[in-house]
Amino acid sequence: MCHRLQILIALTLFAFPVQAAGPGRQATGIFERKEDGYEQGVVVKASGASGYVAEFSVGSRGCGGGVTMKGRSTGPRTILFSKTENGQTCRIMARYSPDLRSVALEEDGCLAWHGASCEFQGTLTRKGR
Repeated sequence: MCHRLQILIALTLFAFPVQAAGPGRQATGIFERKEDGYEQGVVVKASGASGYVAEFSVGSRGCGGGVTMKGRSTGPRTILFSKTENGQTCRIMARYSPDLRSVALEEDGCLAWHGASCEFQGTLTRKGR
């Protein structure tokens, strides 16, 4: 009986992978960064039981862009957003500060969504909910 219980537990763990506990609804809000004509923003909203949707924007002289993508928690203060379109995948890792008042963005493969002179990267400060 004990052996069967161990097998059942092991099968359950593989069948239902545990999702990383994320920042929850506190991650939602409006975050911005403005300096010397360079503007970045992201609006993060809850989507479903444990997902997120974010609208990223960036603009500077001669460059600008935006993208809306879905995200999922990958750690206690991190959300990975991604979007694939026309064979290209844009990923943005959002790392929240311990007090959730700012978010540091790191992008990968997002050139098609903003151009060569700007990026969805840097630390943005919370401006509202």
